[in-house]
Amino acid sequence: MTRLRFLVACCALWMALADCVRAEPEAVQVLQPLLNASTIPTLGYAVLQDGQIVEQGLLSNGGNSASNGSFRFGSLSKTATTLMILSLVEDGRLSLDMPVAEVLPDLSISNRWSDTAPLRLIHLLEQTSGLPGTAYADYRDVSPDFTATAYAQSRPHDLRWPPGRYFSYANGNHTLAAAVAEAVTGQRFDELMRVHVFDPLGMANTSFDLSDPRVQPVLQSVGTDGRQQEPWQLSVRPSGAMVGPVRDVAQLLRFLATGDAETPPVSQEALRRMRSPQTSLAARDGYELIYGAGLFGFVAADHIFWGHWGRIDGFQTTLGTIPEQRAGFLLVANGADRSAFHQMREALAAHVAADIPPLPAVTAVEHPGELEQLAGWRVPFTDDSVLRNWIREMLGLTRIRTTGDGTALHLTALLTGAARLEPLGGTQFRQEGFQIPTHVFSRTPEGEWIMLGDQQLSFRQVSPIQAHAMRFGFGAVTLAIALSLLTGLWIGIQQLRGRPAPSHAPAGLLVLAAMCFLSMLALFALWGLFGSLADLHLLATASTRSLILVGLSVVWPMCVLWAAYLLIVRRHRMARGSLLYCSAVAVVLIVAAAYLFSQGWMPLVTWQQA
Repeated sequence: MTRLRFLVACCALWMALADCVRAEPEAVQVLQPLLNASTIPTLGYAVLQDGQIVEQGLLSNGGNSASNGSFRFGSLSKTATTLMILSLVEDGRLSLDMPVAEVLPDLSISNRWSDTAPLRLIHLLEQTSGLPGTAYADYRDVSPDFTATAYAQSRPHDLRWPPGRYFSYANGNHTLAAAVAEAVTGQRFDELMRVHVFDPLGMANTSFDLSDPRVQPVLQSVGTDGRQQEPWQLSVRPSGAMVGPVRDVAQLLRFLATGDAETPPVSQEALRRMRSPQTSLAARDGYELIYGAGLFGFVAADHIFWGHWGRIDGFQTTLGTIPEQRAGFLLVANGADRSAFHQMREALAAHVAADIPPLPAVTAVEHPGELEQLAGWRVPFTDDSVLRNWIREMLGLTRIRTTGDGTALHLTALLTGAARLEPLGGTQFRQEGFQIPTHVFSRTPEGEWIMLGDQQLSFRQVSPIQAHAMRFGFGAVTLAIALSLLTGLWIGIQQLRGRPAPSHAPAGLLVLAAMCFLSMLALFALWGLFGSLADLHLLATASTRSLILVGLSVVWPMCVLWAAYLLIVRRHRMARGSLLYCSAVAVVLIVAAAYLFSQGWMPLVTWQQA
């Protein structure tokens, strides 16, 4: 009897231990190996199933106990800000159709289409305002409670196209929306967020103010190289400054997926509006997988999730929901390893949607219209940063042709290669291998066909002459860089072999010009300082970097022109082959410079500071 009792006790103990082993959250088993193989120090997660948070916690790289603290959620802040705006709309204090200029009469905004297309509040929430993307001046030392109204008054706001036409992501949009709320209510943004979002959802330790005493210390972020990242202070706080613990933002996840809360900030109808884009050309043509009012649809693990992503000074965030299934997930990391974070997002999404049917197969249909009218050359023009839009256009040049049987479109692009687009009815198409629409064509009021495609960029049509000129210019720039490098290498080899460098003056000038040219291109690419004459209003005070760039941009063309003068006008003495070669280098460098200027490149753009 004693032995039997002992065996029963052992079995009970064994079953209890087995239950403990099985009790480890499944999300941990999915995420921990991927975290250990990354450079991310800490990972926060939450899993929503059947309307309840069933798993949440913190994981540390290496399996050590994770430190408690706050994460920075980046652009997920826009979703929370939108909830506050919609709460005021349902209270009757705001209207989505209200013109921004009427509420903020002192706002310095340039809208050439104001008579027919005034900027409205909904355009800000759906990122269709036409405002340019964030400039470097928005990432600077400002007080941690910098107000949305102060941002609105701190600079001019120039629209790039009529509001409500194209999607283009800009942090200024939700920040101006918050300024509208401050103007109408007379309350500060942080107070509005506390009253209308954080308190109703039980997010007691979440704030947009890093100095808020309710906020726990923010975890230290690291870059992909393992070095610590310096925290940013944002002038666009409503668009990216939200900080808090995972347990708080898990409540935001639950509400967005279910609408359940003791005191819901907004109604179910408002939540559906957040997932229903309406103001862009593509949205009006029935394309749903574009930015709505604070939420957008994305595909992960063969399912469509509605949510938002975010990145800020090394932190990364993804919130995704499947409202029909009352399911979703939250993932946030304090490391900049984007590849590893993408793998963890896919793994967690697959875990959440394991019992949910995947996307149904979509069958291509015969296109009822004439595909030939969609053919031609196109370039993207809605990049969020006007300072780099010229290079996006040059590298994104795409040719569209109909296939031989006339049933599909064939895309050929410099960067993305070739792709076949199958029609899905109307003007929506999908790329081969995808189960959802990936491209849509919309006609502007002026009759031009615009394609919304890769990376949610809109493509406008250009003439074959323009397209070939862009291809020639790109080739000229590439050749200029190659010849510059070869010239320097050639002269160096000649000197090592004990031979005098051919044509000392012209060749030396060309080498100096090439070094300046390459250094300036590298610095402009590193600092993101490309722009056009129309962007001069974005500039601020000069700095050391400004002086460096101005010096380089003046020295290299002068060197090229002087070398060309010596070679062509003065007929500088040198071997015939050397003369032809150095002349070719000078000519190509001049052509490259002319092309860059013609494409809107402004070498004298200065570093933007407050």
